[in-house]
Amino acid sequence: MNRSAEHARLDRAAVSSSNLTGRIDANQRFAGADFNGWVRDLIGRLPGRRVLDLCCGTGNQLVAHAGRPECEELVGIDRSTESLATARSRIDEMDFRGTLDLYDFAMDTALGERDLRDRVFDQISCCYGLYYATNVLSLLDKMLGQVAPGGSLLIVGPWGPNNKSLFDLLRKYMTLPPLVERSATTFMTEEVEPYLRDKAEIQTETFVNPVSYPSVQAVLDYWRKTTFFDPAKETDVTRDVEAHFGNADAFVVEKHVMGLIATRR
Repeated sequence: MNRSAEHARLDRAAVSSSNLTGRIDANQRFAGADFNGWVRDLIGRLPGRRVLDLCCGTGNQLVAHAGRPECEELVGIDRSTESLATARSRIDEMDFRGTLDLYDFAMDTALGERDLRDRVFDQISCCYGLYYATNVLSLLDKMLGQVAPGGSLLIVGPWGPNNKSLFDLLRKYMTLPPLVERSATTFMTEEVEPYLRDKAEIQTETFVNPVSYPSVQAVLDYWRKTTFFDPAKETDVTRDVEAHFGNADAFVVEKHVMGLIATRR
């Protein structure tokens, strides 16, 4: 499968609202650390009057932005209309008095759309999504170009030994898609950080969240909702997970996360 075809297939899987919600729910229920609190802390350190959240999904980051009293303009972009509907419902339940605009735009071209191309933001955030861009560096340039002087980009994504225990098990039976390998391990440190370091003031923070799946079913349910599930390998993987639980009470997967703040000079 060529790169563009792989991109398209994984992109379709990634925008599935039910799969996204399932992964988030599992990681929150079985988490050993407060990932959402860590992200809220990062968001709260940055200017937040006019904010755009790219790949906003069901609105976790939008809710954090909307909870800041200084937020007057809030924009969310995602390809899943179902996720956008959920995000709108969540914001509507808050006492948010600013303007909320949600758009079903492709991430690569979103900032060039008529509704957005002339707008400037104090903060543009993108959590767990930038690696789906067809041209990451071009998109980063567009994002920086629409951040006000002194404003910031906040990019959050996995890095390093992220998902190592699960990936090591799966690699025994399958080749993980290149985009999955790249996005989960090297993307933040080898693509995003070096490119932005020449264009902005950079700060990075890391976070580790040990997620303890308590049963064979919990592990398999999580895998089935990922972009790298392969039903042809399910029997082999299930056998190994069952063997693991013969000697342990949980299957622990460490989520290694990096938050990168790029402040426009």
